[in-house]
Amino acid sequence: MSKDCFKEALGNFTSHVAYAGAVKHMADLGLTPTEIKNKLLFPAEISAIGNVMWEHFVKEGTILLDEPKGDTPRSKLVYEKRYDNAGKPFFIQVKGVTNTETPTYLPCSFGMYKSKTIFNKFLEQLEDCDKDYVLNMPWPPQKVWHADNERIRRITCAQENLNMK
Repeated sequence: MSKDCFKEALGNFTSHVAYAGAVKHMADLGLTPTEIKNKLLFPAEISAIGNVMWEHFVKEGTILLDEPKGDTPRSKLVYEKRYDNAGKPFFIQVKGVTNTETPTYLPCSFGMYKSKTIFNKFLEQLEDCDKDYVLNMPWPPQKVWHADNERIRRITCAQENLNMK
């Protein structure tokens, strides 16, 4: 491994350790990548925040890469805020809770737009916070399924309205 690759890997690792717990916690509270960036006490790239959110949502079952089956339980990771000796806050995973209810999922194809014009028309219909959620998460060029919530309903509704025109 070259020195540059090692430096990059080390930098990614230390950044991830420094803010991943905080990002996951704030994502679970419903904050967007930009809102999380503004609340962090240290610098973090918006794309890195979006990647941490994506990995977290896939791991906990908020986002599914394959079509959901009727019996897909969703686990929720629980984080606790703690302070180090210098008084700086950090988050640790304290337990995982499995929700026995099977959530409803909505199909999302935000990463599949081939036309920038149509994608921009879609974005124009969104509120700023929803636009932030779409633009700053690494949506793959395939259909994925997102657990039903108010935000994803607004976004998919805007997408459906565009498809009807």
